[in-house]
Amino acid sequence: MRKLIPFLLVLLILPSVFAISVDLKEEYRPRETLIAKVTGNFLENLDKDNVFFYSDRLLVPMDYDVGKFGDYFYIYAVLPNKERNYTLKLEDIFYFEMGEDKRGDLEFNFSVSGSIANYTVNPGFVITSKDFNLDLESNVDPITLQVEFLEFSTEVEVPAGRTKSILVPLGFSEEELDFVKVTSTETDLEYEIPVNQITKGAAAKSLVFSKTYYNLSMFKGSQNQIILYLQNPGQEELTNLEIFSSSDDVVIIPETISSLKPATYAEVNISVVPEDDMEFTIFANIEDISANTTVKINVIKVDVSTLVPDEIKQYSCPEIGEICTDSQYCEGQEVSTLETENCCVGECKGRFPTSIVISIVLIIAIGAIGYYIWKLKQKSLAKPQQKSFVPRYAETRKSLSRT
Repeated sequence: MRKLIPFLLVLLILPSVFAISVDLKEEYRPRETLIAKVTGNFLENLDKDNVFFYSDRLLVPMDYDVGKFGDYFYIYAVLPNKERNYTLKLEDIFYFEMGEDKRGDLEFNFSVSGSIANYTVNPGFVITSKDFNLDLESNVDPITLQVEFLEFSTEVEVPAGRTKSILVPLGFSEEELDFVKVTSTETDLEYEIPVNQITKGAAAKSLVFSKTYYNLSMFKGSQNQIILYLQNPGQEELTNLEIFSSSDDVVIIPETISSLKPATYAEVNISVVPEDDMEFTIFANIEDISANTTVKINVIKVDVSTLVPDEIKQYSCPEIGEICTDSQYCEGQEVSTLETENCCVGECKGRFPTSIVISIVLIIAIGAIGYYIWKLKQKSLAKPQQKSFVPRYAETRKSLSRT
C-alpha cells in the first residue's frame, strides 16, 4: 500500500502541472486593466488569434494583447464599462495534458462589477529592447499616479477623463522579468506590469510602431478611431515622415510628421468604419528607413433575435442597426437602445418629405371641394325653370273695362 501512495500522489499532481491555467481574479471593476499570466505546456504558441472575450454568446470587442515571456504567456485587456459576466476563451490551442496532446478550446470565467476603476493603464505588459510608453487614463476624478521601474520613478497628474502618456526608460537589469509598478494614494487599485527586456542597443536611425500587429473586434458600421504610437528609439532626429495605408478606406491624421526627436513618439490617428472583416497595413517612411504595423479588424454582426430587450438596451444603435431620419421609415424592427427608443434593426427606406405629403393632401382636398361645388352647379342648371302662374280671369276683367 505504501508503494502505491507516491504513484497516487503523482496522478493527483499531474493535472495541475500540465493543465492550462490563467491567474484571473474572480471580479474586476469596469475599465480596469486585466493582466493575467497563462501557464501550461503549450505545444504551439498562444497568440491573439486564439484569444477571445465573450459575454454569454456575444463576442465582446476589447483592446487586448497576448505576449510570450519565456515558457509562459501574459494576456492583458482593458475591460468594458459594463457590469457583466465574461468568459475568456482560448480557442483552437494545442497543448499537453495528462500524457496526451490535445487541441481544443478552454474557457475561464470572471465578472465585471462595482464602481468604475479610478484609472486604466495600457499596455498591460511590455516586450521591448528600448524605452517604452505607458498610457495612464483617469476614469473618474483627477488623479496623481506614482510610476516606478527599476531606478526610474515619477509622479504623473492625470486630469479627469483624460489620458497621459509617459516615456519609461528601459534601464538595466539582469533579471529575465521586471515590473512597472503604478500606484496612487487616492485608491487601493495598483498595477504591476511585466516587462521583458530583449536585446539592448539603439541604432543611430531607427523607427518603430509601438505594436507590430493589432487584432481588433468592432461592430459593423460603427465609427472607430485607433491611436497608433510611432516611436524614434534611435539617436538621430527624424524629419519629414510620410504616413500612409494599404487601404483606401482608412483615414490617417496626420499624413506627415515634420520632426520626431530621439526617444520621443508621435500619435497617429486611424479612422475606419468597417462593413466587413478587413486587414490593412500602416506605413511610416523616410528616405532610408521605414516602419509598419498591421491592423486586423473582425466585424461583429450582432444578432438581435438572440437578445432580450434588457440586453438590447445596453448597445448603441449603430452597433445593431441605424437611426432613420424624418424622411425615412424603418423596414424591419424598431427597438430601444442606449440613445433612442426607435433604433431600426433592418433598413431605413426613403419616403416623401412631410411638406410634400401635406402639399399633395391639400391639392387633393382643394380639388375635391372644387369638384363638389361644380357638381352642385351642374345639378342646379339641370332643373326645369318654373314659370309664374297668372289667372286667366284677370285678362277678362281688363277687357271688359275698356268696353
